[in-house]
Amino acid sequence: NAYGARKVSSYLASYLDENYDLTDHRGDKAYRQWDDDLKWYYREKEDIEFTWKNGYDECIEKLASMNDIVAVISLEGITEDEPVDYYTSLEALGMTYEDYLLGGKWLYKDGALTKVHENDLSEPDYVYDVNKNDTIKIRYDGDYLHADNIMLNGESFYFFGAKVTVAVYDLFLERKVDVKGF
Repeated sequence: NAYGARKVSSYLASYLDENYDLTDHRGDKAYRQWDDDLKWYYREKEDIEFTWKNGYDECIEKLASMNDIVAVISLEGITEDEPVDYYTSLEALGMTYEDYLLGGKWLYKDGALTKVHENDLSEPDYVYDVNKNDTIKIRYDGDYLHADNIMLNGESFYFFGAKVTVAVYDLFLERKVDVKGF
C-alpha cells in the first residue's frame, strides 16, 4: 500500500545517502522523466486530497492552495438570510459580499477569481476552452435544482440542488478532479 511504499522508499533513501556518495540528478535534463514523474505524483496526491475533503470551508481552503487547476464556483439561490454562511471562505479567494449575494458563476484560475456568468436567463453561455480536448460550458437555465449549468465536454460537471457548486479541473493531468455541492 501507499504507506508501506513511503516507508520503504524513505528507508532506502536514508540507506543510500548514508552509505554512498551519489549525485543528485534533480533538474538534470538527462533525468527529466524522474522530475516529471515526481510532479505527476504530487498532482495526483493533491487531487486526492481535494476529493477527500468533505466540509465546505475545508474544500475552499484546499482549492486556494492548489496550482495548475481551473475551478468553477457556482452560486445559485443564495440569500442574505441564508442560515449557512458560505461567504467567509469565498472572501479568501477574492469575492466581495455584494458579488456573493448577487450569485453567478466564477472561474478560479492562477489564484484569481473572475465572474463569467451572472445567472441571467438571457445571458449567452460562457465557453472556456481548457485545452485542445476539453471545454467547459457555463450557463444558467433558471433551475439550479435540476439543471446542467456547468458542462465538461457535454457532460454534467455540476452538483444538482446545491446552493454552491465547486467543480475542479486539473490542468496538468488534463482531467476532472471532483465536483462538490453545498
